[in-house]
Amino acid sequence: MPFLFGLPTPAADKAAAAGELILGGCVVWEDAIEEGWQCLGCGHHFQATDRALWLSTIESIVSRHSG
Repeated sequence: MPFLFGLPTPAADKAAAAGELILGGCVVWEDAIEEGWQCLGCGHHFQATDRALWLSTIESIVSRHSG
């Protein structure tokens, strides 16, 4: 599942509530993976190796909850 750090927009909040993405919080630590995926089974975070794919996934999910 994609995860997103930073202050979430209302649309990102709705997407997280719908179980479509994971919000990582507003504070990004030095060693945090800022762009990536999280395993729903074990909770492990994985760095996005394809930033364009990760970004388009986030944008697609959030746009469905805008407006």
